Amino acid sequence: MTYHRGDYVQLTIGPWSMEAFVALASENGRSLFVMFDGAAPLADGSGLVIGMMPLFQEHDGTWIEILRRTPVGVEPRKVH
Repeated sequence: MTYHRGDYVQLTIGPWSMEAFVALASENGRSLFVMFDGAAPLADGSGLVIGMMPLFQEHDGTWIEILRRTPVGVEPRKVH
């Protein structure tokens, strides 16, 4: 799925899940800058990301947090 600026997504990092807003997106939708309320732990246990996170989609479809290259689940937000 290609994401665009203004989309809402569900992030999954280890056991944590949170809603985020796509603040910036590349034309092809494979590079995102998402914003969220609160702090998200990094999957490798190396710390927290507070309020924003740059993401990149690898060729195999896996999303990673760019700075530490840790995996992040990115799904469209489910409407209730």
